[in-house]
Amino acid sequence: MSRPLPERLLKGLRHALLTALAGFGLSVLVMAALFGQVSWAPLAAAVVGTAMVLCMLRAVSGRLTAVVILIGGILLGLGCLNLGPLAGPAQSLRVFWVYSDLLSTALAPYRAALGILLPVLLTAVCAAAVLIDLPTLTLLPMALTSIVFGTQLIGNTGLSALIGTGTCAAAYLLALAQEKSRLLGRPLIIAGAAFALVLLFAPRTLPTAPKLREKAEDVYQTVYEYLPVSDESARAGFTLETEGYLPLGSEGRPRLGGPADPSEHPVMEVSTSHTLYLRGVAMNSYTGLNWEDTLSNRRYLYADLLQQTYRRNIFDEYLPVTSDSPALETASVHLLTDASTTLFVPQRLRSLETRSAHMTPYFNTGSELFLTRELEAGDGYAFTYLRLPADSGETARLVEEAAAVADKRYNEIAQAYTTVSPQVRQTLSSLSTEAAAGEEAPYFRALRIRDYLRSHYPYNLNTSVPPENTDFVTWFLLRERRGYCTYFATALTILCRIQGIPARYVTGYVAVPENGLATVTSADVHAWTEIYLNGFGWLTLDATPGDRDEDEDRNSSGTKTPEDDRSTPTPEPQTSPEPSESPEPDGPEPGTATPTPE
Repeated sequence: MSRPLPERLLKGLRHALLTALAGFGLSVLVMAALFGQVSWAPLAAAVVGTAMVLCMLRAVSGRLTAVVILIGGILLGLGCLNLGPLAGPAQSLRVFWVYSDLLSTALAPYRAALGILLPVLLTAVCAAAVLIDLPTLTLLPMALTSIVFGTQLIGNTGLSALIGTGTCAAAYLLALAQEKSRLLGRPLIIAGAAFALVLLFAPRTLPTAPKLREKAEDVYQTVYEYLPVSDESARAGFTLETEGYLPLGSEGRPRLGGPADPSEHPVMEVSTSHTLYLRGVAMNSYTGLNWEDTLSNRRYLYADLLQQTYRRNIFDEYLPVTSDSPALETASVHLLTDASTTLFVPQRLRSLETRSAHMTPYFNTGSELFLTRELEAGDGYAFTYLRLPADSGETARLVEEAAAVADKRYNEIAQAYTTVSPQVRQTLSSLSTEAAAGEEAPYFRALRIRDYLRSHYPYNLNTSVPPENTDFVTWFLLRERRGYCTYFATALTILCRIQGIPARYVTGYVAVPENGLATVTSADVHAWTEIYLNGFGWLTLDATPGDRDEDEDRNSSGTKTPEDDRSTPTPEPQTSPEPSESPEPDGPEPGTATPTPE
């Protein structure tokens, strides 16, 4: 026969008090270990609320309590898989089981969420321990563990460790008293006395151990590197501004164009047998003044098994979809100076090996690779990659074979990387058609446009400053007609998009080796284009005149080029078509949102 409801509610209230004490003590210890300090009000509210809900529900209906716990467990499990309303805070819990060998001294990006989530979880565990017939059997190990844990934390976390330990001890004494007496007064007196003794004998100044502190900071850095944080806005990525190739515009909002002023300071040494296009940043959105990346606002741990399929798609590991592909090449990078967080690697990366401490790589949608810290002189890494030069006969064969294969990603890629404003499309449509030279296959159309730019527009670092509020690529192609890498990469990307070929703008370095070693300086910073071909993936194209492409590798090895099988007409010097009225499009000012593809 069940007890009357008032009696059950009173028992639930006693259980809630015991649960809250135990949950508060453990939560204080854990939060002090993670962050070094405790936000008392949110922690207390989370603990008391959880204890009251679970214990009072248990007093009313055991089935209802089980349903609530089951729903909470499901939401938490979905959150760990990056699904549901708890996706953000639950991601931090993955650190404790994916990287269980690491001791967490701080989880700074999740501090606010963990300040609520952890007390709720710990209090729920305490409720399970309390809501049995003999809670002292489960609370005794908890109290002993808290005493040991709190003693170890004293050197770094101040009074929080003592308060947490004392509260856990008080919870055990309260449970012991409740088993001997059902009165509420005596347990409260015992718990209050234990808590007062902790405060009375706690030292006001606590010693610290420098070596332990240093070790704790090292552990913190390691844990921070492996945190599955989605926001990458705080990372210091590579930019051409620091290398003299974006001289115009205000800080944080640079403009394309203007005379370049590159320096010659050494950046890295690259061990490679072939010319390497080392990617830094890939951008999708052209504003009329500059390029921006609007797709890569998330970061993914390179070694995360949950993201392995996505990573392979991003780096074209499943492409080209053909019967065979060339053998992998190897290369390594040794930093000669401090740099940004960016790791410079080729597009078709296959494996990565870091050779310095605290180098935990992340990637994003643009297949950029970067760390959680800035690179330092002496850092190094090695990688393998699939080498597919744009002009090689092998690449032409693979592109042709892959064109007949269904590519599930093509429509998604085309939607993101073929956007051009109607004004620019209308102004440059005839020029792009002329440059494509009547080719039908996207691969050969892109090669013709690249060669057209190389032959019709000279390379020059000392360019004019574009007029304010003038579309940059239109001004370059129709008026300035000379430029350097950022000019040619922008023009090739936009003209390919007008022809319906998905293309993106990429910046980084070009490493040209001599006897297997390339010393890369800031003068080797570069911009180029990557086009996406059905079933083949991304292909590097460089429209900048000069010898910075892979032609010398192709010719020296005797590889047959696609031009060996196709007659390439020599472009005749001619004046590019002028717009009917004004070279400046009459659309919205550059910088506005780019319209969707027509």
